[in-house]
Amino acid sequence: MNNKITGSLLAILTTLFAGMDIGFADEFPPSHMCFEPEQPLFLASQRHQQRYQEDSQRFDVCMKKFIADQYESIKMHEAAAKQAKTEWEKFFNQK
Repeated sequence: MNNKITGSLLAILTTLFAGMDIGFADEFPPSHMCFEPEQPLFLASQRHQQRYQEDSQRFDVCMKKFIADQYESIKMHEAAAKQAKTEWEKFFNQK
């Protein structure tokens, strides 16, 4: 009985996933989760100014990491596209 249920479940899942477009992963552009600090007022305390400097440094590191990650993603996508193109050309040049 368990094999029938497992087989049926596997068949249903296979059918569902077979129709999915794998390209949906990049449907929405990524956005950073870095928070830009608010500049303290002119007469802010030394502590507030120091905190602003620390927050600015964290923002800088976060943005640089996000940008670097996005460029790395571009490289991976370009490599995947080139590989797919090579496979496609190889297939059609065999005929």
